[in-house]
Amino acid sequence: MFLTKSKILIAFLLLLTIIFSCNKTDESIKQKNIQKEKVVTNTIINERITLDKAKSIIDNRKRVEINIIDIRTPKEYTSGHLDRSQNIDFYQDFKYNINKLKKNKKYLIYCQTGNRTKSALKTMKELGFKSVYEMDKGIAGWREKGWRVKKK
Repeated sequence: MFLTKSKILIAFLLLLTIIFSCNKTDESIKQKNIQKEKVVTNTIINERITLDKAKSIIDNRKRVEINIIDIRTPKEYTSGHLDRSQNIDFYQDFKYNINKLKKNKKYLIYCQTGNRTKSALKTMKELGFKSVYEMDKGIAGWREKGWRVKKK
């Protein structure tokens, strides 16, 4: 059986088509991976963290720039708070006051026991904050560990 020139040409074109479609698939996969990487680098961090992790973040503030927000009342705040924390009362125009802050900065929020921070985190997510850590067990848990608080 002899192959004619036309059969050879058809086989060659078919082979080229297969090779070309494989390369196109590889390019599609590469593009999808690039898109996934972009999503990972722009990840929004909104999570409840343990006291130990919160302490680690606070202790490494020089390397990791983070703003600490105490969402308790001013009276609670003056009774003892984390060093260099800012007081934004959850019960007094919280949404308005928190919205004044920059959305692309990192924040660690805490309250007395960790109950108010659940609602505060939800509000901050809705307002578009990108990186918010919610400290589990609040300042009460911090004190139970024997860690220092600052009094005004």
